[in-house]
Amino acid sequence: MLSRRALRIRVLQLLYSYEKTYKHSESYSNYPEKVFSDLEKSIDLIYPMYFEILITPIRFLNLNLIDKEISKEMIVNKSESNYNLSDNKIIKFIKENQMLKKEFMNYDLDINSANDDIKIWYKSLLKNDEIIKYQNQIEPDFENDLKIFNYISLNFIFKNEEINKHFSEKDLFWNEDKPILKSMIKKTLNSLNSIKLDKFAIADLSNDLSDDKSFAKNLFEGVLDGNKIFDSLISDNCQNWDIERISTIDRILLKMGICEFLYFHNIPIKVTINEYIDIAKKYSTPKSKNFVNGVLDILSKKMIDKIKKTGKGLIDNK
Repeated sequence: MLSRRALRIRVLQLLYSYEKTYKHSESYSNYPEKVFSDLEKSIDLIYPMYFEILITPIRFLNLNLIDKEISKEMIVNKSESNYNLSDNKIIKFIKENQMLKKEFMNYDLDINSANDDIKIWYKSLLKNDEIIKYQNQIEPDFENDLKIFNYISLNFIFKNEEINKHFSEKDLFWNEDKPILKSMIKKTLNSLNSIKLDKFAIADLSNDLSDDKSFAKNLFEGVLDGNKIFDSLISDNCQNWDIERISTIDRILLKMGICEFLYFHNIPIKVTINEYIDIAKKYSTPKSKNFVNGVLDILSKKMIDKIKKTGKGLIDNK
């Protein structure tokens, strides 16, 4: 769910933001604390977004039910099959589940909310080919209901532009959080495979959220505390490269790697190097992965007398 990779990426982005903005901060001394506070808030936001995704199909069901009731009052009625969504057995179960009702209340999520955004999403849903096929079925069975609930939760919601805009406005890390949230939703959907719906489970974000936050905090503060020393180490071990010519992202990745070498004793050197190579592939230039790999490999060997690994950190460090 919430992997160390996801935490490293969060720290990278906030260190980048910090480096670009701290000089313009009016309260320089408290600025690092404020930036990390934003990181903690972003982690705490993931869980309520998980429940907001789960509640969205319920809101669609409610709107479909309203449409169904309106059609009954019209002179020319539409076929009942056009309102299958209003009777979806899986969504109705989610709607009535007491555990979820409690969580929805905890995060101030109203099942009956039908604001303009939700109505726009619903109209877009009704135009979707998969939904049209489902709505045209005659008495869909459990498997059909589950299939469409899966589709709405894992495909429609995550691909719809308006819904993505909504979540990205709430969450600075939406693009990074989508895989985390998808994984959580998948876990919940897998628990709904039984027709009795007796294996339903709310997904956990993390086995130990306080430990995750501690990891992110120590990495963030460790890079800031060792900033000048790390810059010097990078400069001394980058042949033909002026420290100022190295991209900001690459410099931060190298500093994070050095910080893990020195202060995260339970993380193997190879794990650290591989993590930052992979992050460089996605967030920096095409040549960055080789650059980051080369510099971190050199530093890990030159600093071997200063690197003290224990426990799991001793694995594959030869």
